[in-house]
Amino acid sequence: MPFCLARYAILLAAISLAPAAAHAIMISEVMYHPTDALGGITNEWIELYNDENAVNLTGWKIAEPSDRTITGADLFLEKGKYLIIARNDTKFLEYYNVTCFVAKASIALNDAGEWILLKNSSSDIVLNTSYTDELADGNGNSLQKTDSGSWCESSPTPGQESSCEPPVTNETNTTTNADGCDLSLEVISDKAVYDEGETIDYDMIVNDISCGNSKHGYSITYRIEDLSGDFLRAPYTSEYEIVCRHTSSHTKQISGICGTKTYAIKAEITDAGCSDKNPENNQDEFQITINGKSASLCKNASSQPIKTTSKNTSLASAANTLNLPAEAAAAINSFYTLAKNLYANRTINLYADIENLEGSAQTFQLQLNKVKKEISLNPKSSEKFEFSVTLPDSDVNYTLKLLQNGQVVGEKTLPIKLTGLKENLENLAMPTGAVVWTSEKMQNNTEAMLLFIFVLMVLVIALLVSRRQQPPNDLKY
Repeated sequence: MPFCLARYAILLAAISLAPAAAHAIMISEVMYHPTDALGGITNEWIELYNDENAVNLTGWKIAEPSDRTITGADLFLEKGKYLIIARNDTKFLEYYNVTCFVAKASIALNDAGEWILLKNSSSDIVLNTSYTDELADGNGNSLQKTDSGSWCESSPTPGQESSCEPPVTNETNTTTNADGCDLSLEVISDKAVYDEGETIDYDMIVNDISCGNSKHGYSITYRIEDLSGDFLRAPYTSEYEIVCRHTSSHTKQISGICGTKTYAIKAEITDAGCSDKNPENNQDEFQITINGKSASLCKNASSQPIKTTSKNTSLASAANTLNLPAEAAAAINSFYTLAKNLYANRTINLYADIENLEGSAQTFQLQLNKVKKEISLNPKSSEKFEFSVTLPDSDVNYTLKLLQNGQVVGEKTLPIKLTGLKENLENLAMPTGAVVWTSEKMQNNTEAMLLFIFVLMVLVIALLVSRRQQPPNDLKY
């Protein structure tokens, strides 16, 4: 995705006026979007390489675009050596084993791409480079400079020579995979019938029928839906690498299913990463039957499916409709209300089922009507949340966003159309739009407290009544 350079116009003007550098330092590698497995957002880093005379980097700065001073005990960069500039040098060394020196600067690299400048102690611009999010965007790879000066992506090699090269281009402007590939997809599960509370285990197997023993990436989008197009698992996109054959394993916890229902695990290769000769075999599905809760237990079911906008919606467009990023850690499985008579200034409850897709506990933020609330979810679990809102005097759309580290990882909009009468609106207080957040656990605690208060009031009333019915001891005849 190209990024806008307008905001850097001043910086570009400064670059064009910058004096020529007396040394050949280059930004040789950038980790701008590290995954959680590589330390997350606070473990960003930049690698410098010196190709000519030794230089002292004391007082030098990284600008992206704000100036970030480079600090460290040894900032003397010799010819032919590397130096790492880490956002957190201590954390960097926990994840990488390097022999070069690791300096520190409070960098905050933009995941969408930006310009990076290197300034000397006199604030002269020594070099500049830029990147976009087309490569190494949260997939475990880093950006690495090739001999031609372009970026490529590969497994991180801090303090070492680049491990990737760009595709070779011939006269007809085709790449090394010009002969193309022929990917096929198969979805399988070890069983076809599951019960409430079980975990669905399924694999997605991708074969390159015309395998040339070359590695390339591909993207696959998958979901689980019933025959009506309601999601048990919202569309989710993952990126992998393949050499002839690749298998990815997935799971989904079954919760809140009412009765016996048929579902389909559907998957589609949305980006083959090559010129696919036969895209018709890039889709597959596997049908399963789920024996859910009985009808009596479903009256107060806490889980509702997500309704698709169209049964013919493709997996990729469905994922875009729900605004789910490729590496989402959680999903809004449902967002709904049970209220029927909707009229202005009525307070109603909205409900959402939030699922943590990760194998570890995660912290998220829920945002509704500009109000944010932090929540924590256990590994591979879901929880129901309740929101109380006051309806305005016209139809309204409530948008619930799920965020992690400031990034939206899930979004769902609930349209509310007023159906009741709008009587005496001028005598009613203006709607506040206040949001009251309660999870199911909090709701249970509240109900228990109300029950305790009710029992206590009954006992007090019974005691008062019994005392009034007793005759006074000093009654005389």
